Amino acid sequence: MIISNSQIDVGVQPKWGGSLSHLRFGGRHVFRPLAAQDGVVRNPIDTGCFPLVPFSNRIAHGRFTFDGRKAALNPNMGDHPHAIHGQGWLSEWNWARKTDTTGEMLFDHQAAEWPWSYSSCQRLLVLGDSLRHEISVTNKSPHPMPAGIGLHPQFIRTPDCSIQAGTEFVWLTTPDGIPTKKVPVPDEWELSNKRHVSRLSVDHCFAEWNGWARIEWPETGSAVTISADEPFDHLVVFVPQKEDFFCVEPVSHMPNALNQNDPAAAGVVTLKPKQELAAGVTYHFEVI
Repeated sequence: MIISNSQIDVGVQPKWGGSLSHLRFGGRHVFRPLAAQDGVVRNPIDTGCFPLVPFSNRIAHGRFTFDGRKAALNPNMGDHPHAIHGQGWLSEWNWARKTDTTGEMLFDHQAAEWPWSYSSCQRLLVLGDSLRHEISVTNKSPHPMPAGIGLHPQFIRTPDCSIQAGTEFVWLTTPDGIPTKKVPVPDEWELSNKRHVSRLSVDHCFAEWNGWARIEWPETGSAVTISADEPFDHLVVFVPQKEDFFCVEPVSHMPNALNQNDPAAAGVVTLKPKQELAAGVTYHFEVI
């Protein structure tokens, strides 16, 4: 299904993890277009953007304790040893409503491995030269639930594309991506000035993000400015080697936040029954 106006068109795939199969501005791809075989998505991670709910990134070995309740989640991405990105990206969503320029998807989770029931909603709005993408999670269980949200856009990578973002600190990690120490951003990952993506080798979470980032593609004469709501105060940047995409992910908490001494300080929000956590991102496109 497509939502669009004269400048922007977005492919929306509720059945495939509530994902976006493509995002184009002026007919040019911004997100990595859907990688499908015979029209079938083999893995939602091959889409252009997918939701992170009710947590983002990793939970070490899928184990944590919250409010006296122990949780054990199975690894859910190949041979990766940790639980990652929650349940939403691997589940079927449903349309709630759709117009030519708007879309709303819903997902309901019943308590299982993740021992709390919750619902999640994604809202999309194309307006002028911008796309607004919102995500929320609501606690449907009778007990307090830990929660986090995020978005996982995967941008087209070109030889000369660049990134700039308002970041001050970054989490160092173990080889399998579990944070160990927060430090000032070293020169090799410094993003406060424009950096060529081709010169970056990074897969880390930046802390105390100011909610602003910008990507430019000189080859196509286009750019996008990312503006995120306040709950999104962490930014995960992943530049895989020898790939045609890179990820710039606004998220509400650090990886493995539920296993920190103070999960709230790490960004985890405790939702009372029926309470909601919501945030959004605006992508503003321009010709450069």
